[in-house]
Amino acid sequence: MAITTEIKEHEDKTTKIEGEIKKWLEKISKTLDFIYNNEPEELSVSDALSGNPKFKVCDPYGAVYEPPLKDKIEYIENCSRPEKLYGQTYIKLKNGEEIQAFWRGGRREGWGTILGPRFEQFGVTHLTGEYKDGILSGRGKIFMLNASLREGWFQHGYFHGPARGVTLDGNLDYIGWYRAGTPAGFTWKKIRGDGWLVGNLDSTGQFTGTDIAYLFPDLKTALLGEFIQGELVSAHPAEINGFKYINDVLVPSFESTSDKIYKRWISTNKDFSCPYHLVDPYESKVVTVKASGMEGAGEGLFAKVDIDAGTIVSYYNGLRLCVGESIDGELDETGYAIYLESNLRKDKDAKHLDIPTKYQSCKTYTASLAHKLNHSFNPNCAWDNAEHPVHGLVPAVRTLKPVQAGDELTIHYNLDMEKASEWYKDEWERHSLLYL
Repeated sequence: MAITTEIKEHEDKTTKIEGEIKKWLEKISKTLDFIYNNEPEELSVSDALSGNPKFKVCDPYGAVYEPPLKDKIEYIENCSRPEKLYGQTYIKLKNGEEIQAFWRGGRREGWGTILGPRFEQFGVTHLTGEYKDGILSGRGKIFMLNASLREGWFQHGYFHGPARGVTLDGNLDYIGWYRAGTPAGFTWKKIRGDGWLVGNLDSTGQFTGTDIAYLFPDLKTALLGEFIQGELVSAHPAEINGFKYINDVLVPSFESTSDKIYKRWISTNKDFSCPYHLVDPYESKVVTVKASGMEGAGEGLFAKVDIDAGTIVSYYNGLRLCVGESIDGELDETGYAIYLESNLRKDKDAKHLDIPTKYQSCKTYTASLAHKLNHSFNPNCAWDNAEHPVHGLVPAVRTLKPVQAGDELTIHYNLDMEKASEWYKDEWERHSLLYL
């Protein structure tokens, strides 16, 4: 009885923490309060000059007739006297940077933009913001190479203070602070597949250190340990057991749940690199394998808990094959082949994953489980992709509708009917008859 009570109290605590994290993320996603309620303190000259300048997001230029801008100009649109420059004008610099802004007396005023190859080294395409007396100061945005943008403040030309990142379709993907142009402090960065990297950044603004966590989609299960530039080196399973706020950023604390070690094990075209039975700490909480309820289907994948629609629940790791490649010792595709990214299935160079016959049973392989989903023409799941800390970029399974604990998970195989097996064609005929 005591153990049962202990488990219930633990579940209640983690559920409460999960709810608070979701509430915090939702608020930051829907409002700009995180930005506007945390206008940064004045940036000092020493802070601006400290650190490696190549890691700083900034616009170092002032008046068009003063260095360093004066010395780097290659071309000014419709202007013969820079000190008299007035109006909306384009300037190209010798280093490849381009400036588009409104000028008054040779200085930028109001909203303007600067872009160039210098920004690409830290994943940025261009900066846009409000200029005052020629200097980027006040509200602004930095546009990232991954087609997302980060909103925040500029001071003396440097991105400085709280930053909120969103994708082009409005999904939250970054929460943190910049200091004199460099990401700093405890930061949240969304990873493809609804995971988050969380932790204190190093001096170059990278997720590098021995106390970085990859947080799975349930916002409580994690791999905690060493990462270098956001890539897993070695970590163990952990679970969030509390949190605090630092500069309005939620900082979780973790407790270890296992002494098992996970590393970045990307499969090859020859074999899996990961231990065959090192189960995924998140996947093992939400799904399980048992006999399918479908006639002749063998094993199937089932929900262990109630799952909301739109939730990543499972990952598909397999041998990575290029076009024309097949698994050594197999006559052809095994029936488990899947495109790495389903939206690229018509690309003649699209890579695919496959699972050797000897690893298709749970007796021989359980490090990922998405290959156990059976087909349905009316599925409750669909294919997506996830950047998994252990397996790298892999297909992932996302629920299409709410699923109850005990329900079998199914997915549409999307096979070419002309090349499909007889069972698939028979199933299509049965499905079609239901809608006649």
